[in-house]
Amino acid sequence: MLSTRAARSLASCLKGQGRYYSAVQPAESVIPQFEVPQLAKEPPKVTTRDDGLTIAAIENASPISRVGMAVQAGARFENAGYNGITHFLRNALAVTTASAHSVSIVRELQKYGCNFSCTSNREYLFYQVEGTRDNIEVGIDIMTSVLTEPLYYKHEIAKVAELVELDNRSLQPEALLMEDLHATAFKGGMANSIFCPSYQVKEITSDMMHAYRLSLFREARMAFVGVGVKSDFMTEKAKEFPASLDLVGVAQEIPTKYVGGENREPTGGNLAYAYLVTEGPSMNSKDAASAAVLQFVMGAGPSVKYSPGIVSRLGKAVYSALGSEDFAVSAINLPYSDTGLFGFSVTGNAQDMGTIMKAAAGEFAAVTKNDAISDQAVTIAKNQLKSAIMINCDDSSSVFNNMAVECLVTKKVSDAAALLQIVDSVSTADVANAAKKIINGKPTLVSRGNLTWMPRLVDLM
Repeated sequence: MLSTRAARSLASCLKGQGRYYSAVQPAESVIPQFEVPQLAKEPPKVTTRDDGLTIAAIENASPISRVGMAVQAGARFENAGYNGITHFLRNALAVTTASAHSVSIVRELQKYGCNFSCTSNREYLFYQVEGTRDNIEVGIDIMTSVLTEPLYYKHEIAKVAELVELDNRSLQPEALLMEDLHATAFKGGMANSIFCPSYQVKEITSDMMHAYRLSLFREARMAFVGVGVKSDFMTEKAKEFPASLDLVGVAQEIPTKYVGGENREPTGGNLAYAYLVTEGPSMNSKDAASAAVLQFVMGAGPSVKYSPGIVSRLGKAVYSALGSEDFAVSAINLPYSDTGLFGFSVTGNAQDMGTIMKAAAGEFAAVTKNDAISDQAVTIAKNQLKSAIMINCDDSSSVFNNMAVECLVTKKVSDAAALLQIVDSVSTADVANAAKKIINGKPTLVSRGNLTWMPRLVDLM
C-alpha cells in the first residue's frame, strides 16, 4: 500500500512536466554483433585405453565445463598405519608440484576463474576442476600437475594437518554417526573412516603420502571424466598424462565383510541420533534397483522443505505411536561396489527415542509380510525415484560423480533414459522379495547423543 501511494504521489508531481526527445537511431555498423555458439548435446561416450585408463565425456551444452579424475583410492584401501591419509590427500590441493609453486597454482586458477576441489568417500577420490569452456584447459593442466607430480613439502603438509584438524572439529553428530555406522557394520576396509583420527594427524608424513599415491594412482584404477566437453577434447588431454603411473606396485586390497553389531556413543544434550540397518545390495546386484524403489516406499525424507515428513510410511508409523511431529526419520540405501547398507536413520528428543525406534523398527518388520507392499505404493515410489534421477541429471557435479563411479565399476555409462527404463522394469513382487531378503538380515544399530532412553538392539529385534 505504501509503495502504491508513493508511486501515485511521484506521478502526480511529474504530471505535465515531462519532456520528450527524439533519439537518433544509431547506424547499424556501430551496433556490436555477437555470435553465440550453438552447442549440440551429445550422449555419453566412453573409451578405455590399453593401459586401463577409462575416458568418459558427455556434452550437455553447458557454458561451464567440469572435468576431473576419479581414483579408486578411497579410505577402504588405507592399510594399518595409513589411516586418515585420504583426508590429507583431499586437502592437499594447493601444494607445490614439480611444475608450479603452490602460490602460482592458486593465482592461475583465480586468474582464469577456475575452481579446483577434491572430495572422497570410502571407495573413491574425486578430483574436479570447473570453469568456462575457454579456460577449462588451464584448470585441467593444473589438476594434472597436482595429481602426477606433487612434492609434498614438509611445511606444506603441516598446513594441511591444520586443515584436517579444523575439519575434525567441525564435524556434526550426523557425520560422526555415519562413521560409527561403517566401523560397526563392517570388518576390513569399509570400516575405515573418511576422516583422519585425531591421534594420527601428527603421524602423516610426506613419504607416506607419496607411497600411498604411487601405489594406488594407477591407470586401471582411474577414470578421466568430463561434463560439458567434447569427447575428442578429453581423449587429447588424456594423452598428456604420464605414460605410466604404476611406479610402486599393485595396491593391497583389504577384504571387507559385513558383521553387524551395536555401538553407543553417549555425548549428552537434548537430542539422540541413530541408524538401524542391515546389509544391502551392492551396485551390481540384481536387487539394486528394487532396493532403490524400496527406499522410497518406506520414505526417503520429506518432499517439501521443513515439512513434518509424516506422509511417508515410516513417518506415519512413528507419528501414530508418538503423537507428535518432533522427530525426523528416513530410509537410507547406501550401495557400494561389493556390498551395501539398507535401513533407516532417526533424530528425535532423547526421551522419545524408545517410542520412535520401536515404531520405525516395527514398520520395517511389517513391510516384509505378504501383501504388505501395494502396487500403488510402488508406483508412487518409482515416480519419486525417477524424479530424483532426473534432478541429479541437471546437476553437473552429480553427473560427474555418477559417471566416474559407473566407469570404474562397469567401464560404461548409462544415460538417463536407460536408468528410467530400469526403474520402470521393477515390479511390486521384486520390491517385496528384496524387502524380505534385506530387512531380515543381521542388524546393525549405532546411536549418539543423549542415550538415556535409547533402546538396545535386543529390545528392537
